[in-house]
Amino acid sequence: MTEKKPSEEAGKAKIVKAKHISLVWLIPFLALIVTGILLYKNTIEQGPKIEVTISSAEGIEEGKTLVKLRSVTVGRVESVRLDQNYTKAILSIQMVPNTENLLNEDSVFWLVKPRVETAGISGLDTLLSGSYLQIIKGNSQKYSTTFEALSEPPQLFDDKGLTLNFFSKATKRLSPGDLVSYRGFTVGRVLSSQLEVDSGTILYKVFIEEPYTKLLNANTRFWITSGLDFELSTEGLQVYTDSVESILRGGMSFDNLNNDQVSSPLDTNQQLELFADQNSAQADAMRSGLLYVILIDNDLRNIKRGSGVFFNSVKIGEVIDAPWFESYQELFFSKTTLPVLIGLNFSGDEREFVSDVLEQHAKDGTLCAAIASSSIISGDNRINLRFATTKNECQVTSYRNLIAVNATSSVSIDDRLNEISRSINDMDLAGVSNDVRKSLNAFTEAMNAFTRSNDEVGRLSLLPKMTAAFENFRVMLQSYDDNSEFYRNMDTTLKDVRQLLQELKPALVQLGQKPSSVIFGTQNKEVMPKAKGVTHENK
Repeated sequence: MTEKKPSEEAGKAKIVKAKHISLVWLIPFLALIVTGILLYKNTIEQGPKIEVTISSAEGIEEGKTLVKLRSVTVGRVESVRLDQNYTKAILSIQMVPNTENLLNEDSVFWLVKPRVETAGISGLDTLLSGSYLQIIKGNSQKYSTTFEALSEPPQLFDDKGLTLNFFSKATKRLSPGDLVSYRGFTVGRVLSSQLEVDSGTILYKVFIEEPYTKLLNANTRFWITSGLDFELSTEGLQVYTDSVESILRGGMSFDNLNNDQVSSPLDTNQQLELFADQNSAQADAMRSGLLYVILIDNDLRNIKRGSGVFFNSVKIGEVIDAPWFESYQELFFSKTTLPVLIGLNFSGDEREFVSDVLEQHAKDGTLCAAIASSSIISGDNRINLRFATTKNECQVTSYRNLIAVNATSSVSIDDRLNEISRSINDMDLAGVSNDVRKSLNAFTEAMNAFTRSNDEVGRLSLLPKMTAAFENFRVMLQSYDDNSEFYRNMDTTLKDVRQLLQELKPALVQLGQKPSSVIFGTQNKEVMPKAKGVTHENK
């Protein structure tokens, strides 16, 4: 056997298989995995890209400004550029994954930033975090990647309701977000306002929430509220407001200002009128009542819109328009009667009954009207209706296809006092004692002071002084012979004065019980008797 030599065995290489993978190969393998994940994240798992056009990019920063829904981030602004006309900015936005369902064709975007409006201060949270885009999901079934942001935040309501269109010629403007109230309860908001330049009319969109839409009918009238309304009435100074919010923000109100309990639904397809105030709305509501015309000679005698119409001291209506010309050319005729439109408001069967009765009296010439004072101090007047006992006693014609009644006027307190004062001055006082002269002069001066005074409060104080002066003169006159010429001349005057003071007696009683009613009259501001009740004049 031949043995191998050690030198020969050492010259041959011995191959041994590796038992482990080298760590060097792990580095490119891990890089490949990370690249795949990043590629997946940036392509497959990346949300949609959209473009939003906005009027101004103020407060928007590339890579920082967020898109939010209910305070949850759903996107980020990647870049900002101008459109082709350089009038608007276009925002390129990267949405987060799984937000495709938010991008309906009618989805809404707007920029949230600090705003000071009549509806309040909003967007204060952006003072620290910066402005952001707000998105509200639409209802359309169509998908879109291009949108136009609103210039103002929309008015959003969670409840169902009704949107109404209005026009207004009032000088005061309402703003989006202003309140809509019903007897002090907030029931909706103003959605938008727009000026129609050609006509100067302001157009509004208003939202009324459920279930308050049930309050609306054909008798409903809408008017602008200023937050605080002041009124001087029989109760003194009155302050009216719908709610604390309306004091700060104003808004609009509505109510059913007609007593007719049976009414058709409100026509929501038409453009409704928004009146400047409640009185204007009230006057318009009266137009659906029983309409008549009162013809006044030459002077309206302080009859104006809102003046009361009475029958047997019960208020049954009010003046709608004074004057109510078909054409104002009539005002310049040589002999002018001033037409005044009045409305009487009765409901149900009462309406038909009253209409039949008044029409019959008009045919007989027994429907009469007179202008009378509703306040001996302020000079406010009212219209009194009555039925005459003799046919054709009153002149009844027609005006603009309505029954028209010629009104007579009562002699005012001032005129009667002036007439008494003139008759006293014309008397021959020869042989009259100094005491009687002084007493007569004191009474005359009291009457003259009353008629000269334009101060309503001052007139109140003069009423008892005039009464006391008359009583003193009457006592002094008793010392004279009944057959004397002076006594006979004064007797007629005394009777006139006594009758006048008898008429003033209720005012003196009111002076002690309710002084303001003497100044402002006893007219109740409620226009019509509610339902089947009536509103009586305070006596």
